[in-house]
Amino acid sequence: MAHHTGTYYTGLDRTFEFPQFAPLNKESMLTDTSGSMADVPKDLMDQIKVLEDLFTVDTQKLHFITDRFQKELERGLSKEGGTIPMLPTWVLGNPTGDETGTYLALDMGGTNLRVCEITLPEEKGKFDITQSKYKMPEELKHSTADELFEYIAECLQQFVISNHHGKVKADLPLGFTFSYPCQQDYIDHGVLQRWTKGFDIKGVEGHDVVPMFEDALHKKVNLTKFAKRTRTKRLIQCLVACSNQAYSFN
Repeated sequence: MAHHTGTYYTGLDRTFEFPQFAPLNKESMLTDTSGSMADVPKDLMDQIKVLEDLFTVDTQKLHFITDRFQKELERGLSKEGGTIPMLPTWVLGNPTGDETGTYLALDMGGTNLRVCEITLPEEKGKFDITQSKYKMPEELKHSTADELFEYIAECLQQFVISNHHGKVKADLPLGFTFSYPCQQDYIDHGVLQRWTKGFDIKGVEGHDVVPMFEDALHKKVNLTKFAKRTRTKRLIQCLVACSNQAYSFN
C-alpha cells in the first residue's frame, strides 16, 4: 500500500485533504484499458468524431457569441431596449468579507420556498447556516395574493417555531429573494412586472410586493420583528457572490 502525506485546507464549512502519494514501482502498476477507446473500430471512431465536432464551438465563435450577448445586454439597458430585458439592480456596493451577525433569508422560486438562517462569525470565510425547504403547491400559483404571501409567512413561522421555539429575542434582518422580474427604485421596494415560472395570480403585477408580504407577516404571531427589515431582491446575489468569491477563501 502506498503511503501518503496530506496538506489540509479549510474551506467554507469543511476541511479537505489533498494527498501526496508516494511513487509507485513497476510491480505495483497495472494496465487498465476499461473505459478507453483503444478497441473501438476506426470507422466507428470516425463517426464519433463527427458527432463531437457538432458539439464543439471554436474560440472564434465563442468570442462572437460573447460579444453579441454583451451588446444585447447593453441594448437592454438603453432606452431603445433589446431582446433581453434589463433592470437596474441598485446594488452600489459589494460585501467586504467583514460582515458579522445573524440574518434570515427567503428564496421564493417556482418550485420551492427556502428559508435560511445564516450566522456570520468574525472569522472571514466562515458561516453557519440552518435551512428548510417548503414545496410551492401548484394550486397556489393560481390563487390570490393574500394566499400566496400568507403561505410564505406561515413557512417562515414554522421555521421560527422549529429553530427558536416560536420566539426571536432580537430583530433579525430579513432578505427576500423574489425571483421574478421587478422594477426596484430602492432596496425595500419591488414592483412585479410580470409573472413567470407558471404563476398567474391576479392583482400582483404592477404592484409593490413588499407591502403585501409585510402585511402577511403582521398577521402572524412573533413575526412582526421582521417586517421593518424586509428586503426584496432578484437573483443578483449570484452575480455578487461570484464577483466576491475571493472573500470566502480569505
